[in-house]
Amino acid sequence: MMVIERMKSGNFFKTIIVLEIFLISALVFSGCRTPKPIYTHQQPQKIEKIPAELVILTFRIQEDSTSATSIELLDKHIIQGTLKGVADNSIAENRLIIKQEDIQHNVLTELSIDHPLIKYIEYVNEAREFETKLVRQRQAEFFIRMELKPQTSYLRIAEIRDGKETPVTQLKIR
Repeated sequence: MMVIERMKSGNFFKTIIVLEIFLISALVFSGCRTPKPIYTHQQPQKIEKIPAELVILTFRIQEDSTSATSIELLDKHIIQGTLKGVADNSIAENRLIIKQEDIQHNVLTELSIDHPLIKYIEYVNEAREFETKLVRQRQAEFFIRMELKPQTSYLRIAEIRDGKETPVTQLKIR
């Protein structure tokens, strides 16, 4: 009964309105304070950029009487720089694959080139038609130019002949 009498007098609604205003302003003021930073500012660390390197390797490849291939490193140069274009990988049936490996022998990159001992020569025959002739050499010199990854420790060279991959040599590059 008292509630009904208070409602009739209007004090009840005034009290409710005052409470609502108090709650709303408390929420507004508590939400407007500046948040405390979760972190403290640190100067960015300077990261030393490792300059890109190229390796230029000159080899002599030989085939003995049993058709076993051996590759000898003649010269090696490591210089700073990058290749201008993307190296084209050979898709020839007979080719060499050069793999860059890290210290655990994980392959980092791979490059394939036409086999230096196997050449296809195109010429004009007596009937004035183009013909292609396969020429096998016993020995040849060739060079490789490739970007050297910073973590490269070894170069592994394998030979692919008639679809079969055969390891030929492994070089410690650094």
